[in-house]
Amino acid sequence: MEEIENTNKCGHPDCQCLSPISDEFCSEYCRNANGEIRGICQCGHPECGKGISADIE
Repeated sequence: MEEIENTNKCGHPDCQCLSPISDEFCSEYCRNANGEIRGICQCGHPECGKGISADIE
């Protein structure tokens, strides 16, 4: 439970991941997407549910 309390939803609109409170984004992919909505997230994290690989922190 503590892990959830110390996280926020990733700042990328298409992403469903949690990111640390200290960082708005879960990955470099989401940080570099500049809020562009593509309908699919390519961060590569399994918890995102998309399963598409990209650069993962």
